[in-house]
Amino acid sequence: MHVPGVRRATGSKHHLIIDATGIPLAVPLTGGNRNGLTDRLRPGSGVPGLLGELAEDTRNVLLTLARAWVTLDTGAVVPKDAAAGWALGRLPGEHRPALAHAREVYLGEAEENWGRVGPGRVADCAAYLAGRVRELAPGSG
Repeated sequence: MHVPGVRRATGSKHHLIIDATGIPLAVPLTGGNRNGLTDRLRPGSGVPGLLGELAEDTRNVLLTLARAWVTLDTGAVVPKDAAAGWALGRLPGEHRPALAHAREVYLGEAEENWGRVGPGRVADCAAYLAGRVRELAPGSG
């Protein structure tokens, strides 16, 4: 039985909270099948809080950073897969495998397997994406 507003998926969601000019104020984490606007927010906001979740929620951290980057750079708010596609065209080659894998997993095209990306590449990609966000919104952490 389907109940409107109730999601059956497990996982977590990151919410990008921005001010009127598009500067990220926080990137809180909530349960995947909870209303993120009314849940109690987890401590740690902005880029440092998001990077702190990299080991536990790799896919969503990378996709959220890509989404923040595209929003800050273009003003557009796009779905995670579209943000990843945009960012992939701008990333240095060494960072593409991690974000490409995150996008594939998000789209259901691959099983989550960060070992295939290569040692250190996930953290390096996250650091690069976070750097782009920090460049465009210095107050983000």
